[in-house]
Amino acid sequence: MITEKLNNLNRSRTSTIKTEKLKIEKNTITTENECIQIHNISMISRNELPSPISFVDGLILTAAFISIFIRFLTIPSIIIFVSYLLYIAQKYNEYEEIKYFITFNLGSSQNYHLYFKNTDKDFRDKVFQTMIEFFDNNHKSININIKNQEIKKQNIYTGDNNQNLIGNTFNNGTAISQYGNAQIQTFDINNPDFQWDKLTSEISNLIQSNSLNSDILETFKLLQKASETHNIRAFEYTVKKRRAIFNQEFIQDTLSGILAGVISTLLGKLY
Repeated sequence: MITEKLNNLNRSRTSTIKTEKLKIEKNTITTENECIQIHNISMISRNELPSPISFVDGLILTAAFISIFIRFLTIPSIIIFVSYLLYIAQKYNEYEEIKYFITFNLGSSQNYHLYFKNTDKDFRDKVFQTMIEFFDNNHKSININIKNQEIKKQNIYTGDNNQNLIGNTFNNGTAISQYGNAQIQTFDINNPDFQWDKLTSEISNLIQSNSLNSDILETFKLLQKASETHNIRAFEYTVKKRRAIFNQEFIQDTLSGILAGVISTLLGKLY
């Protein structure tokens, strides 16, 4: 009911984001069902839905109430008055749950409305400010739990030696992904001590993030299967055959950790 009002602001170019959690990292804002590339955002703004109770609602209630005192209209007027009063109460309760939202305007004039269910204006403003800070300095990973009103930040790249470093340069086979002291690792799946379980876990998390389209998702499912069975040949074959996918900017911005290092190392052997 109320969420339709969001979409009706511009019916053909507007989407409403319904989520309890979102993650902001590198070039993406990821929710349970959507993924927005940050570099496509041209404007972000704070908004509030207008009250859903209109002048017409007041007129209908007033007319129904007055009609109660007309003898032959008493019973139907009471039914209409009570029913419409319940309808207005339902509208207002839904409005109270989601009246605060943030709008992302993309360069294509597509609007995404992220609304905050059962949260107050202060938390909406805090999320908005956090996003602005991220756009100015995107060397962070930010997890936002709207339901519990929690914001967790984590540095993912700094110049000192006691922070986390994550970075991908796939065209020369170099990747950095290290917690603690900064150092470059070798990600060789032919190594007998290679951590297949961690690689499988990272691939599974990426698949479950719902940030990949069907073609890319199929590729990572093949990698997941090869990793689960420690099938080096199948893993290398998939990366080689579908290397065009891994050279996409979106994928390079999304991957991190052991997965980024392994793919980077394998691709580096092809150049």
